[in-house]
Amino acid sequence: MLSHKTIFKTIFFLFFGIQLIQQSSCLLAIRNPATSQIRFIHKEYSNLPPKMAIRKILREIPKKAQSIANPSKPSLKSNDTLNDTLHTKTKRLQLRNDLATAYSRLYKLRRAETIWKAILEEEPSFLPSALNLGRFYYLLNRKENVRAVYSKLSQNKKIEQLTLFQIAKELYQEERAEEGILLMETLAESNPKNFLSFSVYVYLAQDQTSQKNRKEAILYYEKAVQSFPNDLYSLCKVGRYYYSIKNFHKAEPYLTQAEGIFTKKPVLSKNQLSLIQSLHKEKKIPSVQEKYQVFYLLADIFYQKRNFPKALKKIKKIPAKYYSFDMLRLYGEILLGIDFSSDLSPLIMQISSQEKKKSLLKEWYGVDDIQGIQTIISSLKSLY
Repeated sequence: MLSHKTIFKTIFFLFFGIQLIQQSSCLLAIRNPATSQIRFIHKEYSNLPPKMAIRKILREIPKKAQSIANPSKPSLKSNDTLNDTLHTKTKRLQLRNDLATAYSRLYKLRRAETIWKAILEEEPSFLPSALNLGRFYYLLNRKENVRAVYSKLSQNKKIEQLTLFQIAKELYQEERAEEGILLMETLAESNPKNFLSFSVYVYLAQDQTSQKNRKEAILYYEKAVQSFPNDLYSLCKVGRYYYSIKNFHKAEPYLTQAEGIFTKKPVLSKNQLSLIQSLHKEKKIPSVQEKYQVFYLLADIFYQKRNFPKALKKIKKIPAKYYSFDMLRLYGEILLGIDFSSDLSPLIMQISSQEKKKSLLKEWYGVDDIQGIQTIISSLKSLY
């Protein structure tokens, strides 16, 4: 038998072996331009070996840095001079970004990280370095650091938030889905209860729906509702989902909220309406049928709870011309729940098919002929 010491050593070396393999794969990903996607701004450096790129960049940086460190006292009235200085600063930041990228290809990770962080301390809105640093942390599996970088971007007032949303979508489409989601979620968390966070959550919900991750999609739709409570599409989606898994306790508030919006019709600005239309794939949000479906679901929820008066109130809101077979079945069951001798002939008359009529009668009474039903009702009346 193996001794405890041998077993411990085996586990110890296995654990650290796995750690080394993971670290090596991270380093390879950082070094390989195809997988790292840590990018040079100037393409001329991207085609050079990293050491040669570093030498070329270091020869360029001092010239640019000198003009920033010792400006020739530009006049405040001289717009041309100020523009030249701004251009020089941007060029210097770009070169330093490329220097950090080249260092990362040489596995000089601490140096690369230090340069990117220094750039962002000087100019927090410098997007290329922020995105490179975020990717760098992601490849090293330091997701909290990724969130911290994205959070600072999201809170930066110099950066248009919709620009960041567009970048996040591009990341997603470049097969960097997790980074895209991290940026979107950080954007939404930094801008709660506004149209930007609403847009983010609807986008993520629809993406999860397309991947058939229904539970994840519903979580995002719930967050969309929290950001913008007047979105009927999201309310109906969430309400229907919880109804389908028979979680009536959770379904009821969402469907009730949707019913209130259908009834009161809150005023939305043209911008809000156009944004909602652009976000959701359906052209009509929601349809008349969707409205009456909400009433039907609420009626069924109250019926399941044996609250027949409330169920009846909801089902009566549906005009007869919109009745489906299920709506008629539920209507009859509610009336029978209130009084078993209720006259259901007006509901039967809504259906032309004899087969469907028989199906309804069987659903309500357990038999499909009128004579049998009358016998059942007479028996019940004699008992009660």
